[in-house]
Formats: sequence, C-alpha cells, structure tokens
Amino acid sequence: MNDFFKHILTVFVVVLTLSSCNKAVSDEFVSYNNNQLNDTIWASNGYNTSLLNKSIFPETTRNATLIDSFDCQVEGKLSFGDSILVSIPANSCVYANGSPITTNRSIIKAEITILKKKGDFVKYATPTTNVFTLLEASNYCNIRLTKDGKEVSIAPNNQVKIKIKDTSASGNMKFFAGNAIKYFKDSLFVWSPSNDGKVDIWKDNSSIGKTLGYEYTTNRIKWFGCANYIDSNSSKSKLNVILSPNFTNKNTTVFAVLKNSKTVVNLLSNSENRTFFTYNIPVNTEFTLVAVAKINDDYYLDSRFIKNANANPISLSPYKKSLAFIVEFIDKL
Repeated sequence: MNDFFKHILTVFVVVLTLSSCNKAVSDEFVSYNNNQLNDTIWASNGYNTSLLNKSIFPETTRNATLIDSFDCQVEGKLSFGDSILVSIPANSCVYANGSPITTNRSIIKAEITILKKKGDFVKYATPTTNVFTLLEASNYCNIRLTKDGKEVSIAPNNQVKIKIKDTSASGNMKFFAGNAIKYFKDSLFVWSPSNDGKVDIWKDNSSIGKTLGYEYTTNRIKWFGCANYIDSNSSKSKLNVILSPNFTNKNTTVFAVLKNSKTVVNLLSNSENRTFFTYNIPVNTEFTLVAVAKINDDYYLDSRFIKNANANPISLSPYKKSLAFIVEFIDKL
C-alpha cells in the first residue's frame, strides 16, 4: 500500500512540474535571467497606445492591404473582384501642399484596407469607440495614396466613391471618421461623426434593387466608415482588468469584444494601480476579454468570456503562444 501511495505522489509531482513548464508567467512574479520579462514597472507618464499596438500587431496584418495603381490625370477606377469598387475623379489628386499633380509621370499607388469583422478591428488595433463612447460598426476603410513614395491627397472639391460589398448593410449607419487624439497621457484612435462624407446603401440595377453593400462618397481618404451608437439608456459599468506582474502597459494591450454587437473596445492603462480599464460596458452584455503581449520576440495571449460586466477586477494571465495561434484565435472572435 505504501508503494502505491509513493507511486501516486510521484505521478502528481511530475504532472505539476510539466504544468508549470507550460505556463510562461505565473500570477506571482518569476525572475527570468537577461529577459525583458523581468521588467514589471509600468510607464508612469502614460504610454502611447497606438505605438504599442503597432509593435504587437504588424505581423497579424501582413499582406492584408489591397494594392493597385492608376493614372490620376484620368478617372481612376479600381476594383478588387466584385467586393470593392473605387472611383477617383480625374485630376483630383494633389501634393501635400495642395498643388495639383500635373507632371507626365502621374501614376498613383493606392493602398486600401477594409475592416469588416471584429477580429479585423483587433488585428489592426482599431477599436470601434470614441474614447469611452461605444459604437457598433459595420465596416471601416482606409485609403492611402502615394506618388513616388510620398503621400498625396484629394482636392477639397472632389469626391471619391467607394463601394464595399456587404449583404447585411443597414440603412441606420452614419458616416464616421477615424483620427488619433491625445486623451490624458495616452494616444487613442477614435471615431467621430463627420461631414466629410456620406454613406448610402449600394443596390444593384434590377427592379427589386437588391442590397449589395455600402456606397461612400467622400473627399476623405484616411480612415472612415459607418457605425452607430450603442443604446445609451442601458445600465453600464466600469471594467477593470489586472494581469500577471510581468505584463505591463509597455508590452501588453487589452481588448473587450462584445458578443452580440460588432463592438471592440481598446482598454486604457492606469499605471498607479496597474490595471487596464474602460467605462460604459453594458451590464447585461456578454463579451470576451483579450490580452495580447509581445516581449522580446515572443507573443503571449489570454482571454476570458464574461457574462455580466461589473467593476470588480478581472484577472488575466497571458501564456506564450505562436503568432499563428493568436491570429487564428482573433479571427474567430
């Protein structure tokens, strides 16, 4: 009998040892020789969220941008299958100083990014919010035009048309513009209602007029899209997230992804109490918390499904994961 219990004890110790090896970081601080995991100090003067996200996520968006070119002295018509159609008026492109492009070498490179799914918003670190105001998005678009490597823009009196296929398009969506702003000590990417353009329903030419998607008309070629505000009358709560000590606002970003709404929130950091937080999460809404970190060349991930929002701290402990695993996980959100 004693030999039996000794055998059970040995197996138990082996299992515990293997389990501890699989976890990159525990809830207690673990020192790692010559590794940035040793740095548990938060940036007390705030941290540039946009730059942090770009340092974590560039690999998740590799080769996702659509690229084409056109002669800006004639009408530019770009098509990517039947899903995205772009029309740019002739002689509408101008240099950064506003002067028209009139040279014989008038070829413009167009780079187009379309975000349609919740996972897209996470991978591009592009939340569907205006600071703490939540938005339900439909799709977001970014158009970057360059000539000889330098950015150009559209003259004010010209309008670009962009059609994006989406059979679930809603007539309740409004035109929003995306901009980077300074909020206290963090740089944020926010969406605001804008008069720079409009959004209509794109329909086919049949007598029925079947809905194909959205049609944007705008002189704006930076980030724009269509969205609507989340119900402002529902009860809301602050959200607080704490992580294992090795994960700080210098190497980690946290998102809240609502289940029943195309809404993604990028939480802000509070260096004083070492938490990530946001406001206005609907109390009775289910959502998933996602923490992604990059330390040295390693990636880490943890997530947690929450059924009801409240202000009680929620703990996350990221584990080391491959980039391919993280991308696959995000795509399923």
